[in-house]
Amino acid sequence: MAKQLVKLFILISSIFYLSGCVTKPEPVPAQPLTEPVHLSFSVSGKLGVRGDQISESARFNWTQNKQTFDLSLIDPFGRQVMRLTGNDRFAKLETDDQQSYVADSAESLMQELLGWQLPVNHALYWIQGRPDPRQPFVAKESGQFLQNEWQISTLAHTTLSSGKTVPRKIKMSHTQLDVTLIISDWQFPH
Repeated sequence: MAKQLVKLFILISSIFYLSGCVTKPEPVPAQPLTEPVHLSFSVSGKLGVRGDQISESARFNWTQNKQTFDLSLIDPFGRQVMRLTGNDRFAKLETDDQQSYVADSAESLMQELLGWQLPVNHALYWIQGRPDPRQPFVAKESGQFLQNEWQISTLAHTTLSSGKTVPRKIKMSHTQLDVTLIISDWQFPH
């Protein structure tokens, strides 16, 4: 069970933080945004990963402070099973059985532990339902876009007590892999 959770955590962490070589779609002009994109936030919720070789779900807590991230995976009993911390130059994965892994990036960590990596960029934008403004993207239907060969779909929104509208459910799809995030709590610094 612990090895499966480690692999799930690495897969999910890589989806959040990895980059790689991909075919770039045709860029589209920037569209006006109703809410600003935040580089600092905290979110928690549930995630599911479905694919040919994986079908897992877990709870997560993610804190982003500009380039610094802290992502925890929680088991059904509320125990922190793994924690990934780092920035764009360093990543550290700690497991509940006192194992610790360090690499130059979350991508390097995944390559080291699994022998493969996912070519995904900039999920700190994607979780907000937005394409990364530094990369080309293809706008589709309302709430959907393609970027780096991934389709991002915002399936549901919620309005916070501050009046801010944020995604509640997001699906990220690439070939045979679907990652669904159901976000139960959003926090933004004041």
